[in-house]
Amino acid sequence: MIVDEILKDLEGKEVFDLTTVMPGAVVEVQTRNSTYLLKRDEEGSWTIEGNEKYCPTPTECAVNGSTWGGSCLLCDKLGVGMHMEFCLHSGPYDGKRTVTSPIKAVKYVDA
Repeated sequence: MIVDEILKDLEGKEVFDLTTVMPGAVVEVQTRNSTYLLKRDEEGSWTIEGNEKYCPTPTECAVNGSTWGGSCLLCDKLGVGMHMEFCLHSGPYDGKRTVTSPIKAVKYVDA
C-alpha cells in the first residue's frame, strides 16, 4: 500500500533521469537552500559542488537519487519536490549519506 501511495505522489511531477546524462554534461539542481552543479565524467562518475558545508568545490560523489526525506529511494532519478541524496567520496563527509532540502528545479547547463 505504501508503494502505491509513493508512486501516486510522483504522478504529474517532473522527474529527471540521471542515467541519460552524457559524460561531460553539467546538471544544475536547485533546492530550497542551495544550487548544486553535478558533472558526469568520462567514466560515468559524478562531481558535485554548490554547498558551502559539504561541497564548496567540485568533489567526487555518488548521486543515489531522490527521497521524500525518509528511507525510500527513487534510484538514479531526481524528482521535483523530493530531496536529492548523495555520498561524497572525500573530505570530512566521506561516505556519509547527505540529503538536501526539497528540489525546486533540475536542468542542463552549458559546461
